[in-house]
Order: sequence, then structure tokens, then C-alpha cells
Amino acid sequence: MKKGQLLIESGIAISILVVGLLGIIGLLSRSLSLNNVISSQYIASNLAAEGIEITKNLIDANIIQAQPWNQGIATGFYEVAYTDLSLEPDENRFLLLDSTNSTYNYQSGQPTFFRRVIEIENSNPDEIKVNSKVNWQIRGGSYSVNLEDHFFNWRGGASGGPGPGTTHTYTNTYNGVDQGVSSGPLTFDGDFSTFMGNSGGAQGNTSVVTAQHTFATPTTINSIQYRMRAGGHCGGNYDKSADYNIYVQYRVAGVWYYLPGSQFSGGTGDGSISYDTGNITYSTPLANVTDILAYAYGQGHGEDRASNGSFADIFEINYVTQ
Repeated sequence: MKKGQLLIESGIAISILVVGLLGIIGLLSRSLSLNNVISSQYIASNLAAEGIEITKNLIDANIIQAQPWNQGIATGFYEVAYTDLSLEPDENRFLLLDSTNSTYNYQSGQPTFFRRVIEIENSNPDEIKVNSKVNWQIRGGSYSVNLEDHFFNWRGGASGGPGPGTTHTYTNTYNGVDQGVSSGPLTFDGDFSTFMGNSGGAQGNTSVVTAQHTFATPTTINSIQYRMRAGGHCGGNYDKSADYNIYVQYRVAGVWYYLPGSQFSGGTGDGSISYDTGNITYSTPLANVTDILAYAYGQGHGEDRASNGSFADIFEINYVTQ
């Protein structure tokens, strides 16, 4: 009787122990499964963040290289690796893990179960919406991470072109009195088009015309083209002189430099003097330019007579960016 009772008690104890062990094993199995899911979610979140960061780097590279801020970032679906210099059309490929440097790419490494797609939406010319999506399957479940960011053209400048910059400044003076722009405004249009004409001529002692263009961001200029003229006429029997001064400058890091070969000046003590630069093109690249300035000065004076005068004209100054 006691032996039968002991056998029954032992069976019950073993059953309880087995049930407990099965519960622990199930809990461990579930914990390992959740750990794999959490680990994959952590990796996927970083891959999605990397997609956003790569896109931001491409925008920054455009700005640094004085390109349109949204160049190469059109609306569409793309794939990209951290070493890529451009977005590539999405081919729905799995990322590979390079164990030598622990990076993900599409060229070499062990296959993973992660797919990443970068969705670009150009909501307007001054905004880019970016969604970086990572999808994967593990242990029979489907998962995804979607990170969204918006980038704005806060630096200014036109989209899709070199940009008009922030300011265009013109002055046209006669003896220090503003004469207004007589046939302008002068055009900085980023190409070598027909000269528009911006005459600053004025009858009298001294005429000065300046035109300044300030870029929205430091810009690499491949070529500058300009045409200017200035001079004066003097007559009478005493105190006669006439001269001119013409130049082009550019500014880098707050310092003004003369554009090589752009300085023209001269004078005479009798009669008239004038100078026309003609159409001049300077084609050596200039990096990190923030401003371009053209200056034309003419003077002619002598006896007080109507035939004495001066003129200064900037017909056009143009640039081509890199």
C-alpha cells in the first residue's frame, strides 16, 4: 500500500516538475525569439537612419560643390549604400554584410534578410521629403521600419540652377548724386548671353557705376565675362583733365581680390579720354567666391562748359558656375 502511494506521489511530483520545466523552456525559447526580433529591429532602425544620413550627405555635397542643392535627388525610389556618391534606382535587393568592416552594401559580404528603399518626394522646389524604409522577415513574421525626414533649401538660391544669390546692388552717380539705373537693371543670369546694357553715363565732372552680386553660398566660378567702359572729356583753357578707372573684383572669406587682367586706367591733361574693355572672358576657376563687384569710373573737367563731361558704363558682367 505504501509502495503504491509512493509511486503515485512520485508520478505527480515528476509531472509537476516536467510541466515547470516545459514552461521554463517555452519561456526561454520565446525570450530568444524576442531577442532576435529586438536585435533585428535595432539593426533595421540604424539602417533606416543611415539611409536618411546618406541622403543628407548628398545634399550637403551639392552645396559644397556649388551645385543645385537638389541635383541628383529626384522624386522616386532608390537604394543606396554608405559609400555611394549618388542614389541608384531601387532593385529590391537584400543588403549584404561585409564582416571585415561590419558595413552593409550591395557588392560583397554575407546575405542578410534586410531590404532598404529610399523614397524621395520633391514636394516643392525648396523641400525634399525622404522616407527610409527597411523591411525584413524573421521567424515567420514580417517587420518594417520607416523613418521620415524633410530637408529645406534654407540657404537660398534657385533650384535646378546656379542660383541668383541673395543681392544685386547697382549704383550710378554723378558727382556723388545718385542718378538711378538708366537702362537696367544689369543682369547676372549665369551664362554668357548677349550684353544687356546698363549705361551709367552722366554729363559732368565724375561718373561712377558699380554692380555687385552676392551669392547665397560660397560658389566656385569657372568663368567671368564682362564689358565696361568709362572716360571723360575736357575743354577750355585751364585746369583740364580727364581719366578713367575700371576693374572687376571677387571676394573670398571676406577679402577682396582683383580679377587678373581686369584693371584698366588712364588719364590725360588735355582733350578727351575713354576706354572700352570689349567682351572679355576670364576662364580660370575661382573657389569659394561670395561676391563679384564691377566698377567703372570716368572723369572729365575743366572750364564750366556744357561740352565737358564724363561717363561710366557697365554693359554686363556674367559668370558660369562649376
